[in-house]
Amino acid sequence: MIINGWLKYTELVLVPYGKVSAWTDPATNITTLFCQHGHSECELNALHACIVEHNDVNDQIKLISCLLTGHSTSLDECAKDLMIDVSAAKECKSTRSTPDILKKYGEMTDALDISFVPSVTFDNKFNRWRQRYFIYNFPVIYCREYDNKFNITLPHC
Repeated sequence: MIINGWLKYTELVLVPYGKVSAWTDPATNITTLFCQHGHSECELNALHACIVEHNDVNDQIKLISCLLTGHSTSLDECAKDLMIDVSAAKECKSTRSTPDILKKYGEMTDALDISFVPSVTFDNKFNRWRQRYFIYNFPVIYCREYDNKFNITLPHC
């Protein structure tokens, strides 16, 4: 989307949650999260959520891509390399609990009834049978969806 210049034509929302189960202890009202790949995944999802909450979508994509692709596992290193201010995201992560940070993303994910991650939705509609096609043919699908919705062919489509 960045390469093709399509980001300005969409309302991209990154939802850093994944396959998570949550349990709230009725006696203490403390929520515990159980992420598919363990505690560290929950913590990284929370960091990504703070990035989403405090950076524009271009910077979100750059930072999270840097963290996920192994270029660096350090937010500070990614931020320095990309010249992006992450002070608000770091404060978010250091001052809030992981369940608190991820709560709204869990609600968003649960509302879509996704069955696996990553998943792609268009207009908040999840189609479980076409996910592989969406992921591996995203540019073609995006162009078609945009044209169908707005009757406009985007550049590079």
